[in-house]
Amino acid sequence: MLPIKEMGIIISAWAILFVIFTGCGLFIRRSFGLKIHNFDNLLFSFWIGWAYAIFFLQIWNLFFKIDWWAFLLISILGAMGLLWNYQDTWYLLKKSIFKYWYIYLILILMTLWMANRSILSPFVYDSGLYHLTSVRWATSFPVVPGLGNLHGRLAFNSSYFLYLALLQIGFWVNKSYHFANGILILVLIMQILLSSIKFFKNNSEIKLYHSYYILFFIPVLIKIIKPDCTPDLVIFILGIVLSAEFLYFLENNDNTNNILDKEKEYTIFIITSLSILGITIKLSFFALGIAFFLFTIIIWLKKYIKSPGKAVDKKLFMWISGGVILGLLVWMIRGIILSGYIAYPSTLGAFPVEWRVPYTSVVDEANWIRSWARLPGVHWSKVLGNWDWFKPWVTYSFKTEKFNTILPLFISFVSIISIILKKFIKKKHYEIPKNMWLILLPTIIAIIFWFFTAPTIRFIGASFWILGVASIILAISCSNKLQWRKILIIIGISICTIYILYKYFTFEGLILTKDKIKNFYNVPKVTLKKEITNTGLVIFLPKEGDQCWDAQLPCSPYMNPDLRLRRKGDIRYGFIVYPKDE
Repeated sequence: MLPIKEMGIIISAWAILFVIFTGCGLFIRRSFGLKIHNFDNLLFSFWIGWAYAIFFLQIWNLFFKIDWWAFLLISILGAMGLLWNYQDTWYLLKKSIFKYWYIYLILILMTLWMANRSILSPFVYDSGLYHLTSVRWATSFPVVPGLGNLHGRLAFNSSYFLYLALLQIGFWVNKSYHFANGILILVLIMQILLSSIKFFKNNSEIKLYHSYYILFFIPVLIKIIKPDCTPDLVIFILGIVLSAEFLYFLENNDNTNNILDKEKEYTIFIITSLSILGITIKLSFFALGIAFFLFTIIIWLKKYIKSPGKAVDKKLFMWISGGVILGLLVWMIRGIILSGYIAYPSTLGAFPVEWRVPYTSVVDEANWIRSWARLPGVHWSKVLGNWDWFKPWVTYSFKTEKFNTILPLFISFVSIISIILKKFIKKKHYEIPKNMWLILLPTIIAIIFWFFTAPTIRFIGASFWILGVASIILAISCSNKLQWRKILIIIGISICTIYILYKYFTFEGLILTKDKIKNFYNVPKVTLKKEITNTGLVIFLPKEGDQCWDAQLPCSPYMNPDLRLRRKGDIRYGFIVYPKDE
């Protein structure tokens, strides 16, 4: 028997979040001076609304804990955006619901299946180590100075935990982990379905980014089958969306129509905003995010260099600057409050505040991250500074993660070889469209940065897949034989789908029934023990292991006898280490 009640809770939550964040995005889009003209505009309104809701939470948490007041304010903005764009939104829905009823049916079936899969307990080891603890701090207090002194990982400053904290209200408490990331996958599925309509319907409307979205169906399918609730999944999804929007920007960069120019400027704003958002969610996104950001800005400014008499669009400059300030600058301020550093565990940007995490602790934290990514379980002093880790790392990364490494690299290799062969063997002129090759550079930069910092697969996000899919796009961009494109894409996706469904059907089943449901309502609980520091501060530690989960504050897996409060008897004002060991 299907778990109807649990699936209903998840689907209801998705519907509410989609409406709120899309409304916020529509408000921003209309403030930019644009109406919605198609479903692409509507779906990207979700992403920009979600991004700026998180930026708002960063500011809110500087002064207040995240509670239902924050949710209410975001909901009000979403409602205003929907009312402002009510006529255009209703026209789109009314026009499409009967014409494309079969797409709506597929979406409903996909939503039901995703809700069923999302009932699985989505917790990973790090959820118990620091994810849930970070959420509890955000729902209990404004950002706490020196929280990194209590437990270094609490200073990682991921804005993703503020998003989770926003959902920890009312009936959603201890259930939000089942749907927080699901809504992001669901919107991406909508974009894949929308691209499919255009891909198979009208040749004149087909753009390369439609093919691009469709080719990501299989990697996204895996994320549905294996639900997760971590920042790692979010940067995977965000990488796909960001790279697709960058491809769209490259395709439409030479448009001269005034309306299209305005849309292009808004696309620049979307790319820069999502790039910043990814960095604030996880520092491992830095190289990919900053590369997309810089390439977009350079291409934008290049046209003004070629046209000396043309002034830079001040309105767009202000919107981008506002995004940088709301997103990146506030994130840095939060980092300084949490640890004394702008991007902990990097020692760059240290500030002389009394709660700054000792330098030696920061270096130790950073070294453990870098070494654990190379060779888990071995002390960093034996891993860093040599290449002995490389062979076992290759064995693990490229054998146990074939789908996420070898397959996309193989696809990329074959695609690039085909481009070279066609260029030098074919008699007809064969050329990649102008600037289209730039789609490869950000992900190549990201992979190189990843390899030399913390090369574990979960930190790379979708970069390998972006490289593989972007290579295919470059290969087919030179061909005018649209029918062959369609046939090859259909055959490739069909073969991969059959393989994936077969593999995971035999692994754990595709449909969950009531007898397979565990821990839908409950976060794991741990038995705690009390430890007292040299200054009399009581710290709660897990009796077994190092996972606090959602335990009473202040909880830490590690005991530092020199830890003390900045203000006696009040953890809200933060922690310092005394005496400082530097």
